[in-house]
Amino acid sequence: MSGSRRPKSSAPPAWPGGSASSSALRGGRRSVVRVTSIETAERFFVEYGTSALAGRRFQDGPSPALAAHRFRTDADLVRAVTRRFTADVESARAALIAELDDTAGIRDWISCLVHPWIDHLAQQGTTYFARFCAQVMTDSTLRAVVTEEAILSPTLQQTREALAHCLPAMSGEVAAQRGEIVQHLIIRMCAEREGALAAGVPTVWPSWQGLAEGLIDALTGIWTAPCTTTSHAAELGKQA
Repeated sequence: MSGSRRPKSSAPPAWPGGSASSSALRGGRRSVVRVTSIETAERFFVEYGTSALAGRRFQDGPSPALAAHRFRTDADLVRAVTRRFTADVESARAALIAELDDTAGIRDWISCLVHPWIDHLAQQGTTYFARFCAQVMTDSTLRAVVTEEAILSPTLQQTREALAHCLPAMSGEVAAQRGEIVQHLIIRMCAEREGALAAGVPTVWPSWQGLAEGLIDALTGIWTAPCTTTSHAAELGKQA
């Protein structure tokens, strides 16, 4: 299988027909308000930064819908935004994994890391999540929330475990270090393209698909690059 294979599209569920109780309708309205609030908070987060969330500007934010869903802490907001995004990504990654078999290699599993993210951003038009996530990753407390949510993703854990079996032998320390690099590259490159599109400025990537292919190539190189052993690195540090 090629690493560029994309998940099969699925039609959105139809809106229930027939009569509905007043409580169900009220519940539906609450659901819509909640999503609107999270989307507004996500945009506000990107435009004003993490330090503005607890300030008055957040309380007087760009949409009165924020008042309908209150976040007790910054971590609650980050968790809500992250879960809304990862719910769609989870189903897309599951579709990709379902197409793989025992012959799947490094590029295939890296594709399962990259394509669900990028395909979702490409389908949404104007997006904020990549820039939102890039800001969150600079705050150790909020970053821990995103990490916790990742641990809860069955398909992400499955992808990581399968990728580990395909990789050349390396220590756990090196694997963790490269995992950090991979995570930051995916988030940062998506955030940069997302920001450029929002500002209407050109990018080196002609499309989201082009960015996906470029990332898969680069991340394959990172994961398969030669390793400098910890002992050798320590010896070099002593000589410096």
